[in-house]
Amino acid sequence: ADLLAWKIICDFATSSTMTLPEAEAALQAHLGSWFEDPDWRLALKSIMDVEGVVEDALEAMDQLSEVASSCSGIKICIKPAKTALLQKPKQVVLLEAEMEGSVHTLKSYNHIFGTPLMVDKILDAVEERGVGDLESLADGNIEGIADTVWQEMAIVNGEIIKIEDNDNNVDDDSVESFSCTDLISLCQQLKAGCMQYGDPTSSFNLLWLLSKYCAGLHQEELLNATQTLLDSYLVPHL
Repeated sequence: ADLLAWKIICDFATSSTMTLPEAEAALQAHLGSWFEDPDWRLALKSIMDVEGVVEDALEAMDQLSEVASSCSGIKICIKPAKTALLQKPKQVVLLEAEMEGSVHTLKSYNHIFGTPLMVDKILDAVEERGVGDLESLADGNIEGIADTVWQEMAIVNGEIIKIEDNDNNVDDDSVESFSCTDLISLCQQLKAGCMQYGDPTSSFNLLWLLSKYCAGLHQEELLNATQTLLDSYLVPHL
């Protein structure tokens, strides 16, 4: 039985303000299309017969609830949830049908031993979940997929050595460095090129920036230069 419906009946039995039409309206609002007056008429009549005596009404309700819970003829109806069924794509349906036909054919030839796998497990094998997505798979490029598979097989067999990309681990100190003298010489070459080629306005702007940059290089070179002694000019080098 519906516990909330019985609670409405108990409220009607213990309430001094709720009327019979209000109790019936509450049951109809709760049960909706499942409400049938004969199912609740006996309970409502028992409360009306002992009107004013709450103890007698509750005792009658207890007896009715015991009978209702022990009666095998009472059917509990549960409304099915309205859920939208997800339809499988047409390609998946066709693939499943072909797979089932292949399984039946192999089984008829006694080429399958034991219990065959479900179609879902065949199409979504656990071993294939760790393979990852192939870049060419989204484009439908079968040749790209085949090349990738052959390459992976060659790596496993030791035919190809897989070289990891370690460009990110290259030490910045290993990059060739330029001295101030080299940079000044390079700027002089760029200045000469600016005077011959390019847009005049852009060439002038670049020429101004190069001159400013060269001035900074000269200043840095002078600050870091080592003072030359007169002895180095007077004493011949052996």
